[in-house]
Amino acid sequence: MTAGGVKLKQLPQSSRPRERLCRLGASGLSDVELLAVLLRTGTAAQGVLELAGSLLAEFGGLRAMAQASPSELVQSIGGMGEAKAAALLAAFELGRRSSNEQEGLPPLKAWLADWACQLRPEAREFVVAGFFDDQDRLLGDERLSYGGPDGAALDMPYLLRRAVRLDCRGVALLHNHPDGVSEPSMEDRKLTDYLACRLELLNIRFIGHFLIVGGRVSVVSGSSRRDER
Repeated sequence: MTAGGVKLKQLPQSSRPRERLCRLGASGLSDVELLAVLLRTGTAAQGVLELAGSLLAEFGGLRAMAQASPSELVQSIGGMGEAKAAALLAAFELGRRSSNEQEGLPPLKAWLADWACQLRPEAREFVVAGFFDDQDRLLGDERLSYGGPDGAALDMPYLLRRAVRLDCRGVALLHNHPDGVSEPSMEDRKLTDYLACRLELLNIRFIGHFLIVGGRVSVVSGSSRRDER
């Protein structure tokens, strides 16, 4: 493995990314060096530092890289491989979760922030349900369906069975509009009404129906109410 034509092992120990991290702390390293620590090794064509630099150039920065799918990372640079892609995405996810914890976000807001980030680059519409206990702590969540740019169908019986199986006390629903339309449709509003009624029959609190557009979250009220932003 090389760094700028020089084998990494030939660099002074004090100049190697991992050793620099241990000595200076992670904040003392550049983006390229931090990526190199995660990647661990280069490819047949590039050293690990060159590979890290190529990835940054390919995606235009860390934010776009963090939003990439595993397959997009693997296909971005020859020799990347699934192991390297998985290591990068795991690190990005841990950073995102840590950020939410540090901000002290309530569980529902943290959950919405997570999905707003995940769904922002999606070109398809996804419907996601979150299941919460009586203290509004997340018990689990699931992508219930996905569709094309024009919409996605929801399997309501499955959602209700899942809620009962988890013995949850509250359910939140969210979906995205990949077409960028920020206003909920009448079907969205009717779904809010219908789900609220079905959950009431099961003595489960309906926390809310949320719409994600461009990373922003708004509340989808019922068919007779205005939406909150």
